[in-house]
Amino acid sequence: MSTITEAHPASASRPGQSRIARIVLALAAALALTLGVSTPSFAATGAQTGEWDVLATSAAQSPRLQSYNHETEMWDTVLSPSASFAVGSGKTIDGDDATAASPVSGGGIRFANTASIARSAAFTITVPAGTGLSITDVLTGAVQSVPVSTSNQTLTISTGSVAGGTEWHRHYTWQFSGSASSVDLPVSVRVRNVSAGSTAYTASATYRFTF
Repeated sequence: MSTITEAHPASASRPGQSRIARIVLALAAALALTLGVSTPSFAATGAQTGEWDVLATSAAQSPRLQSYNHETEMWDTVLSPSASFAVGSGKTIDGDDATAASPVSGGGIRFANTASIARSAAFTITVPAGTGLSITDVLTGAVQSVPVSTSNQTLTISTGSVAGGTEWHRHYTWQFSGSASSVDLPVSVRVRNVSAGSTAYTASATYRFTF
């Protein structure tokens, strides 16, 4: 297992939105955190492109792979197998969504701590046999990766302590390798109460990427 722990907050604002749209989204996100709920989203179907994040909140629920629709200013929840991400033959998800030319971009990991106390989240990605994956932090340049192997492997991204009522958000460039035309990635999240050192909840989901 390869683990990178990061505790730096990042802005959730999105390049390319109008100033008004950014303000509206910021207010909605702030209200959602205040009320202890996640930002509303809609279930997507079929092949998806565009910007995406894996999101978990401090409530007991599965992480949700989400795609941002710049036309509707909405997030769509992408659930496998009814929906997947059409990454393309380059097998790259560009984390710099401001300049990305890849069909799928963003590659974000987000944890919205809706609790009143500090919590942390650890996202573990299971890379199946026959597939390799390299993940690069857009902000720091830190890289973690696993090569193509005959067995399953894992990568873990940890948030460190996140204050109550705040959000941790980072972008990553994902580079897949291997000969498969599609891959299903199980993602699990473990949310912990920082002061008590106890587990608040664990959850998992599986997401599909096609090449």
